[in-house]
Formats: sequence, structure tokens, C-alpha cells
Amino acid sequence: MPSYVEHVLAALPYSVPGGRAGRIVVDVDMDRLTILVGPNASGKTAVLEALGYVLAMHFDAKRSALGIALTTTLRPRSRMPPVFVGRLTLSAGVSIAGFATEVVHPLLLEAENRIREMLRVVLGEASKRVMEVLKRDMDSQVVSELPSLPLKYIGPTARLAGARYLLGLAREFAGRDIDIAANRLYTPSIKPVVTESEVAKEISRMLWYPPKYMRFKILYTLDQEKAITKAVLIENPRGFVIIKRRGKQRVSPELAVFHPGFIYWKGVFERLYAEHIHGGLVNEEKAIEILRRYIDWVKGFELVGTTLHLKSVYGDSVSVYSLSDGHRVAAFITLLYATARSPTLFLIDTPEAFVHPDGLTIVADFIAQLVAGGNQVVVATQSIEFLRELLKSAESSGVLDNTLVQRIALTSDGVVKARGRWGGRTSLRSIEELGADLRR
Repeated sequence: MPSYVEHVLAALPYSVPGGRAGRIVVDVDMDRLTILVGPNASGKTAVLEALGYVLAMHFDAKRSALGIALTTTLRPRSRMPPVFVGRLTLSAGVSIAGFATEVVHPLLLEAENRIREMLRVVLGEASKRVMEVLKRDMDSQVVSELPSLPLKYIGPTARLAGARYLLGLAREFAGRDIDIAANRLYTPSIKPVVTESEVAKEISRMLWYPPKYMRFKILYTLDQEKAITKAVLIENPRGFVIIKRRGKQRVSPELAVFHPGFIYWKGVFERLYAEHIHGGLVNEEKAIEILRRYIDWVKGFELVGTTLHLKSVYGDSVSVYSLSDGHRVAAFITLLYATARSPTLFLIDTPEAFVHPDGLTIVADFIAQLVAGGNQVVVATQSIEFLRELLKSAESSGVLDNTLVQRIALTSDGVVKARGRWGGRTSLRSIEELGADLRR
């Protein structure tokens, strides 16, 4: 299976600020290291979202739930967009796609027209077949019963009964041979929730919330043969539950996500660490060696209770939540590097946030080393200083020829695309010799 993304085409239901379009379309090329630059509201985060959602939807239920949750946190909200459709072209020309929509019954004409247009833009002729499947599913008894459950079940015993009933409905929709998983991203709990009884209890907890906070989505994934796999996503501020038909396709690469807001959300560090600790932190020694150039007392990672700590050369340890904001960012990027198993697609949003200028080189070195290790990185930045350091690190790591800098812009008709694009060497020369600001 191909190991990196060459192109992303997606549609999201976001209105263009000051424009007429009620959706935006992402249409952007990728390289092994893709650096997205541009002003606020230019669509950089939308590109990262599109990549994350499509890829995560193709994983098994456990990794899919975590991947969707992480991708959702790229924006300040707790849920996936109500409608999403995207397609990734992987190396060797292989294409995978994903489509998600909230359960709406009956399918409103306005929503149907918007969904149909988004599908057509991204999937072309395949959109007709997907729309037919969607309309048939929306008219089914199973789907029409999904949104009513939170209103029916109130007491603790009834909630658990309702959760089990909901689980049965989702299985009936997705297929009898299913994967199930729940993800509580923002809690200290690091135990994966994957058994049917555990998932039923998670759904029961979610039913505590008023109905307006519950969302039910249908997920469809299309592989390179255009075979459609179905899943149900249940979400609210507590987290995500996904019930997915088992598929035979094994999608590569893996997915990792970073946003500077992560450093304030207890549980994200720990979940990332716990996902990999049993297999060992393959790059921990090299990661700590680089981090020590910025935090000179650090020796390694360790989990103390349910909180991740940095071990000190002085024999004690410090909670990551006791660090300064800039050190937390560096520690998280270090953890991403320490856990990286090639090939992984890293989506990194404004990693320069909070970091002292002395630390920019460290963060840039981590990213360049990720690419040199066989991974793919897409990074969005607004800092010309960080861009310069990242290009220098790419050159010293031998990946500058696999680097693409793109100035992203959002047009008035709702298309996110590159208004300027330069190879790594051209970009570095333009900054160093001409003093050019590629962000403008």
C-alpha cells in the first residue's frame, strides 16, 4: 500500500468569511514535507482537517475513533463537521475517499442539494452511487430511530438499556461483522474502550447529556475499487463511539496530529504515550537527545499514575502540565517523534506557538527528522522565522528536495488552493538571498 499522500480534494460545510459560498473546497498538492503558509482564514487548518478525516475513517474502529477525535481538535469545537467529503490520492495513483453526514430524517431538500454538490465536486461520477446509498439509508427504519433514543431513556437503568439498543441498531446498520471502540480523549483514562459491554457503558454515559449535544453520523469509506464500507459515529462533548463494519483494506500511512491547544487538555499526552508504550518508544533516545538542547535537564518520559512526566537527570520527575507553554509544545513534538513508526502522516498546526526563538530550531529539527525517517509531514505556520529554520533543517537532514512550500489562499467562491508554490531549495534561496517573505 502506498505510504504518502500526493493530493487532497475535499469539501467542508464552512462559509467563506465575507463571501457567498456556503462550503469550502480544499484542492492542494502534497510532498513528503509540505509547508503551508498564508494569513489567517486562508484555509491552512482546513487542509489538515481534510487529510485527517479521510485517513482516519479508513482505519479500524479503535484507531479511527482516536484519529477522528484528534483531527476534530484542530478547531475549537468538540464534534466532526455535520457534513464532510474528501478524497486522497496516494502515491502510485491509488485513491481513497470518505464521506460523513449527520443523520437527518427525512433528508431535507436544502441539505440534500448541498450534500449532492459537495459529493459531485469531490467524487465525480461516484457521487451518484453514494447519494443513492445515502438516501436509501436515510429512509431506513434503523437510521430513523437513531436520533430519538436520548429522549426516550432517562433513568440509569433505562439509559443502559437504551445504549444497548442503540448499539444493536448501529450493528444492524453497519453489518454484523463489526469493530467497535470508544474514545475519551480529554480524560486521564488511558485504557482503550473496545469491548461491547464497555462501549455500551460509554454510550450510557453519553445519554446523560441533553439531546442537543448528541450527534449521530453515518460514515462511508470508498477504497480504490470504490467499494463502500459503512459505520456509525456517535459523539458528544464526552467523546466518540464508532461502530464500523470490518474491512479488508489496510491503509497506510498511520496518522498523528498536533495543535498547540493540546498542551492545555489533560489526557492527550497520556493517550499518545499509552498508544505506543507497549511496543516501545522506538525513537525515544534520539528524541530526548534533541530535546536536551532546549531543556537541558530532561532524561526521558514516564507515566506516574495517570499523568505523563519528564524524568530529570537529577533523579526526580516533572509533570508535563507543570512545564511552561513553550516547553510543553517542545515536549509534545518530542513525544510525537519518539513514538513515530514509519510511515506516519503527521499533521502539525502552528508548532511555533509559545516557543522561544531558541526552541524553533529544535522543533524544526524534529519535523525534518520525521521526514528523513520515512514519514510524511504537513505543517501549517505563520512564522517566517520558523519557516527559515524548518527549511535549513530539511537541508541538513537531506529532505529539502522532497519539500514543498505552498502559500494557501481561500477564494471568494470557496476554494482553498495554492496561490504560490516553491520547491524546498527555491524557498530557502528566496528567503536567505532575497529576503523574500513567502507568506505574502
